[in-house]
Amino acid sequence: MVALKLSLQLIIMIAVGFTLVKVKVVTKDFDKPLASLMSNLLVPCLIVKSMLGQYSVDELKSAGILLLISCGTLAVMMIAGQLVYILCHRNYYGTFLRFGIPFTNFTFMGVPVMQALFGDQGVFYLMVLLIPFRIVYYLSIERFLSPKDMEKKKKTFGETMKAIFSPMMIALILALILYFIQVEVPSPIMGCISSFSSCASPLGLLLCGMSIAKYDLKNLINPKFAIFPLVCNILVPAFFMGVYLILGLPKDLSQVMVIFCTLPIGSLLAAFTVRYNPDVKAQFIAAAAVLWSTVLAAVTIPVWSLITNAVFVGA
Repeated sequence: MVALKLSLQLIIMIAVGFTLVKVKVVTKDFDKPLASLMSNLLVPCLIVKSMLGQYSVDELKSAGILLLISCGTLAVMMIAGQLVYILCHRNYYGTFLRFGIPFTNFTFMGVPVMQALFGDQGVFYLMVLLIPFRIVYYLSIERFLSPKDMEKKKKTFGETMKAIFSPMMIALILALILYFIQVEVPSPIMGCISSFSSCASPLGLLLCGMSIAKYDLKNLINPKFAIFPLVCNILVPAFFMGVYLILGLPKDLSQVMVIFCTLPIGSLLAAFTVRYNPDVKAQFIAAAAVLWSTVLAAVTIPVWSLITNAVFVGA
């Protein structure tokens, strides 16, 4: 029932976001300030809220294990992405699969999904496991998406640090400090943090729908684009579920990692492709990758939730 409820919620909220743009309640560019609001205020508040609580040695130990699992998972994903890129003869399909395998929609869809399935602890685990992913993401995105023959602008140290230490990363550091020293946050401030954080999940799903609404669906509905959800939403989580089972990892950590792996391709792929690649064909395929992976995730995520509940029982 939880998986079915989550599936319906995902579909309805994404559809509402899509409809708001199509009937012109909001403009097509409304997703940009909304994404900025999410990244700079709402998600940081959710991070802090999810990590405020009684200090727990067991929880800290789990977070440490999860961080190690995350680093190993990222390394395997990067290698797999490069192999897929080569197998696809370094074309745009390979380029976007190389990006999409490790870099999921871990903020705008990952946060509401983890909140719905695992509560605040799920969000806490998500923020921990994302540490290596965020660092590699900000350091490699331009190299991943720019054409091979295009001159790449070298970032300064300051620009690199600014990208890595985003408001969400700063919120994570602050939350960890508060978690360890067990400082009680004043009630009015905590009330504001709780109120803002409660907006993050629904607005994140609305944002996914708004992003999809910018594309011409008639041209994007083509079976050849099914390769993106096939690889990113199905094959990748299936592979890692097998790995976590073989390694005998704890049930809660394994479930969080599998659900993380089944998240759709990062919604900013299309925007970054426009920024780094002037080829209209590349921009079109990037939009298709985001659309197919996001829409089918509304079905695959609940299915993977049911599968992990059954497979990792007693693990």
